[in-house]
Amino acid sequence: MNATKTSQNKNKTNINNTLEPMEPNSHSLFLRLIKVALILMLQLSFATVASTYRTLTVADGLPSNRVFDIARDHRGFAWFATDKGLARYDGAHIQAFSRYHTPGLSQSLWVRDILFDEYQQLWSAGKQGLEVLRPHSEAFQPIAVPGRTAPLNIYSLFKAANQKLWVGAADGLYVLEPNPHSPSAGQRAEALKPVLTHLDGAPVNFKILSITHTQDNLLLLATTRGLFVFDPASNNTRPISLDTAQPVMADKLWTLDDGQIWIAMHGLGLGVYDVDTDTVQLIYQDPNEFDTVGYVFDLYKENNEIRAASLNTGLLSLTAGTVTTTHSYPPLLSLFRDNSLRMYGTYSEGVIVESGNHSAVSNVRFTHPSETGKYEVNQLTRVGEHLWVADQLSGLCRYTTDGEFERCISSESHSAQALAPATNGSLWAAMYHELILVEPDTTQVKARYKLADYQIPAAINTLLPTTNDTLWLAHSFDGISRFNPKTHAITHLTSENSQLLSDQVHHLAKTQNTLWLATSAGLQTYSPERAQFATIPSPGNRPFIAVYTVTPAPDGKVWVQTDRGLRCYDPARQSWLDLPEPLVRLNTTSLTFDHRNTVWIATGQGIWHWQADNNAVAFYNYGDGLFRRGYLENVATRSESHIWFASTEGVTRLTPDSLGQPALSSGQW
Repeated sequence: MNATKTSQNKNKTNINNTLEPMEPNSHSLFLRLIKVALILMLQLSFATVASTYRTLTVADGLPSNRVFDIARDHRGFAWFATDKGLARYDGAHIQAFSRYHTPGLSQSLWVRDILFDEYQQLWSAGKQGLEVLRPHSEAFQPIAVPGRTAPLNIYSLFKAANQKLWVGAADGLYVLEPNPHSPSAGQRAEALKPVLTHLDGAPVNFKILSITHTQDNLLLLATTRGLFVFDPASNNTRPISLDTAQPVMADKLWTLDDGQIWIAMHGLGLGVYDVDTDTVQLIYQDPNEFDTVGYVFDLYKENNEIRAASLNTGLLSLTAGTVTTTHSYPPLLSLFRDNSLRMYGTYSEGVIVESGNHSAVSNVRFTHPSETGKYEVNQLTRVGEHLWVADQLSGLCRYTTDGEFERCISSESHSAQALAPATNGSLWAAMYHELILVEPDTTQVKARYKLADYQIPAAINTLLPTTNDTLWLAHSFDGISRFNPKTHAITHLTSENSQLLSDQVHHLAKTQNTLWLATSAGLQTYSPERAQFATIPSPGNRPFIAVYTVTPAPDGKVWVQTDRGLRCYDPARQSWLDLPEPLVRLNTTSLTFDHRNTVWIATGQGIWHWQADNNAVAFYNYGDGLFRRGYLENVATRSESHIWFASTEGVTRLTPDSLGQPALSSGQW
């Protein structure tokens, strides 16, 4: 549910009968009868969840696909409690913690409940007892019960408003206190103290499944013997009944932000505790006992609507007495939500992660023909409502801006190396053996120019039309060329006949009347009017040798990918900008700009966004819905409202205005 569990949020218990044996309550007989049918139902695969979701499973590193609880720490990392240990997810990688995976770091086994306290300590409870992970530590510390050697079997944790941590276990109620037997006075240490509860004046031990609080700072205890109010001052309890005078066999308890206390009664439905009448009112009753609201394990309230996790039917929406099922979700055990993220813990399918940013991210896989089934995209450009892809293996192909493949252009070569919009609205493309001029709307080839016929060097990596009569070409091994499509005149500039630093020209760009050249020996400019080269020296504090791409920005600056990282040059001041970390260290980047002229940078790890006015850097990756394997170098395009980056898998379209803060921090800057 929320990033930390306090007196305003949820508490967890185990799942009756279907997951592990426990003392039966009044519904246990019916549970036994439906057990076989339920397990068979859970084995069925569920409908494909919308593409805005990501699912994490044991294949991604989870200890188990059964997820009882979800929390999030102050760094943005997500934590998952499973029946085989804990897992931490940073948006790209999962680290497991358990007796089997990391015995030196944690003894966790069947983890039912986790919470973060006000000190950013992670408390983990289950069959292993209670453990705590301190800030800046990688090892969990076990919390002992003085005089006891066997671990507690814990079902629920609850942090009260006075910061006391209450623990519900199979053999009763416990509270966390300073450990008087700590070996070091200077070492932080706690111990669990058993609380002797009383009912009708006699001591009694409850098997406590869930804990929450009431408005007068009393505790509500869901036990296998019913629902009870507990007074911490006297240790006395009293039973709570339904408004029909029947006992409340509660399994789960939640105190929501609005103060309402919701109660899950498995096999019956959901109710609300009325403090004034000291009874539970049944609000939603399951007509078939366990189909929908009769098997809820987590819930929260948002915009006057209850969202509930059902072990039978998945995600439920409850409003005004109506129960609506979202059929695209599998059986659920746990829910999490904050301002940027939704996560759903499932019974057997792992964790479904939905970022608020997913609505701003659209991934479309390549579907154009490929003899090898692989894609090596060299360039991407937008012309009107279409995206054009230059593929080293498959040629020149057109997609809609929504990612729907339409067709590829016929050519002797199935290798497209570069493309660029012409000044008259046409599209230039460099194929392996020829240059072609395409009418973008009809996809008809208007002209073909065989490289051998016009003595045009091969290995073209950049096309740069400057006028209807001039097309500049950058060659990976033969300098640069100027080609006139009308007269067929060709001019070659190399290191032998000009001041070009190197014949290895990796990229070419233009600002006003100046060409910018990325060469293996440095950054240069060329003035076609004066036929002059100039060398831009690298910054003394961050020198580089080779330059791979040059990308002019709308504000006149020039971004440069070098062999030593990313750089940005200001031609007006003839100086280099001081880029923040980690931008200055990025390699193999692809750059483009949004309508606010801020830069977006894609790499193999994800996508960065830098706002120069406040020096803010944001990083987005798989946790925000991007392709897991990252993005290709120098393959990007844009429109007024969208930007596109290409990966080896397909194209990602971003809507910058809809992106919020990153969902999960990678912690790898």
